[in-house]
This record gives sequence, C-alpha cells and structure tokens, in this order.
Amino acid sequence: MEKVRITAIIAEFNPLHPGHKYIIRNAREVTGATHILVIQSSNFCQRAEPSIQSKHERAEAAIRAGADAVVEIPSAYSTGNAEVFAKAGIKIATSFPHVTNLVFGIESQDISIIKKIATIQVKREKDFEKYMQGHLKKGISFDKARCEVIKKLLPKIPADVIERTMNTPNNILGIEYLKELTRLKSPVVPIGITRIKTKSATDIRHDIVETSPYRNPEKSQFLSKYNFDVFGSSMLFAIMTKLTTEIYNSNEELVNLIKNLHPISYTSLKRDAPTKRFSVSRIARLALHCALDVTKRDVQYLYDNEWLPYTNLLAINIAAESFFSALCLNTKTPLVVRGNKIRPKATPYYKALRAIDEKSDLLYEAICGERIEKRPRFVSVTNLALEFNHD
Repeated sequence: MEKVRITAIIAEFNPLHPGHKYIIRNAREVTGATHILVIQSSNFCQRAEPSIQSKHERAEAAIRAGADAVVEIPSAYSTGNAEVFAKAGIKIATSFPHVTNLVFGIESQDISIIKKIATIQVKREKDFEKYMQGHLKKGISFDKARCEVIKKLLPKIPADVIERTMNTPNNILGIEYLKELTRLKSPVVPIGITRIKTKSATDIRHDIVETSPYRNPEKSQFLSKYNFDVFGSSMLFAIMTKLTTEIYNSNEELVNLIKNLHPISYTSLKRDAPTKRFSVSRIARLALHCALDVTKRDVQYLYDNEWLPYTNLLAINIAAESFFSALCLNTKTPLVVRGNKIRPKATPYYKALRAIDEKSDLLYEAICGERIEKRPRFVSVTNLALEFNHD
C-alpha cells in the first residue's frame, strides 16, 4: 500500500465551477498530497436552500475535477451558520488518519491577517463575546459588530484592512476553519489559496434560477431540479407550525416576531421578518431547521463532543483503492459505507443526526419530484487532464 498523505477541502460546490477546480488542482500541487478528500455539504446548503444539484451529483463532479473521495457533513450542520459549518467540517477532516493539510479559497492575498483574526478570537473569546453583546444591544448588525470588535482587539492592523478581510464569505469561513483548528490544537496545516477571478457560485445559481425547468432550461448547463414554489410553501408551513424556542438559533423574541408578522408566503417572510438583529440568512435557516427538526440540543452536541458520530461516503474514484482502505480506518468518525468493519455506535447523538439526514433527503425528494440516491458513487476517471480542461 502506498503511503497516504491526505489534503482536505471543505466545500459546498453548489455548483462546482472553474474556480473550485483551480483550488482542487492546486491543493495537490502545493501540499504534495497523494489524495484529496472533499468534505461536502448535504442536499441543503449553508444558505438554507436546496442545492442546485444533488449531493451525489456534486460529489461526482468533484471527483471528475481531481478529488479522490467526497464525504458528507450531516444536514444539521451543513445548513448552519459559518461557525457551525466550519466546526463540523474541521472535526470530520481532523478525525481521518493521514490528513496533513486543509486547503481553502480566500479573497485576501495575505493569510497572516486571517490567522491573526482567528487567533485573537480564540485567545480572547470572553472579551470577544462581551464586546459583541454590547454592540448587538445597541442595534448594530451582527456582521458590523463583529468587524468593530476585531478592530478593537487588533488595533495595530489598519481598520480598512480588517473591513476588507471581513467582507467576504470565503474569508469568514477561512477564519472559522482556523479558529477550530486552533481550539483542537490540531497538527493539520492550513493553506489559503487566493481565488481566481471567475463567475461565482452565487451568480451561477442566479442564472440557473432564471433558466429553471419551469422557464427555459435550454439556456443553462445545469438543471435546477427543485420546484421553488413547493420549497417556499414547505418552509412557510414549517416555520408557522413548528417554531418554538427549542429550534436551533431561535429565541422568544424571534418566535413572537414571526407569530405577530404571520407571513402569507415564504417571500414575505424573508422580506418582512429580518431586522438589524436577525438577518435574512438566519430567518431562512430557522425555517429549514423547523422543517428538519434541528434543535438547540442537536447543535450543542457538536460543541460538547470531540468528534461527530459518522460521515457518509458520497463518491470515490474507483482507482484510489489504498485511499479507500485508509478512509475505512477512521475510528473517530466512522465512514458509513457497505463493508466497512468500523461501524458507528448507535448513540442518541447518532440517531438524532441520522433522523435529520433522512428528513433532509425526504424533503429534497419532495421538492424535486424524484428519488435521490442512497449509495455512494464509484467514479471511473480515465483521463483527469481531459476533465480538468473541460471548464
């Protein structure tokens, strides 16, 4: 068996585009990895929307772009905010034997600034929380409050540099990855790769929405499978019937706000419910977490436990036999795949997360109107160079 040296990438790939392919290719080259492991979101992504392609389709695309295997972040966490998403991804990555590096895309040219921001938030966590609460009580938005606190904690860094660094989702995720690696005292070495200029996944998704099967699918290279109206109705029904203070990221103020608002559409919910204190992203996640029954207790497990109870294999390059064997040796976060001798323990934590995954898959099926896969894809990639150039 060859010596396995794994570089991990945490991603959504919703959908995978040339910028993502650039990061996958460079991850192998920069780190000298024998294999690339992608840790990917489920059928619902961090923005609390259904993915443009199913998790298995996106996983296969990653394999064809040069990754060797793709595993899944449980739905309860892949639909969380940046901190929850990153914490789950890092815990999965660091639980696998032979992971030496984490690679992620950043907007900033200087990763040292991102490292300083991450380090100060961990070292002065109590001060950070105290200052944040002070700003939030004044009615300042979460993002602006966070930026102001970082300026206070790192006065030697120019304010405009901090503002630029904190102004992009990729940098924010990078900071969260580094915070979790620091908390875990992990030997995994983080490497930021500056993103190339290409159409973003957000812009691509917007184009897909405009050319969905319910309008003109011939204009798009991706088929948006889900029915937007069905999804919106499902979210509205869920939040109006299941919202309590037990749902993750909810509180009494939010429950009363939405109850008094009594929106008649998902569009009006996202338009009218957000305030300076509660962003549209938080409202959207709240609706999805109501639909999936993601409670505060479910997410607290992530903070209280060192490792996740399992991760699902979504796709793997069939040529990577030694890599598959190495992945199956993970005793901290067992890989759910047929034939693996190391199986997850049926703890309450495991059962709760699996139940949420099942609801996530059922909801995705309902809004897509078709069955989704349950088994991983074993992908044969005979000419990676050809795949790489097919952008």
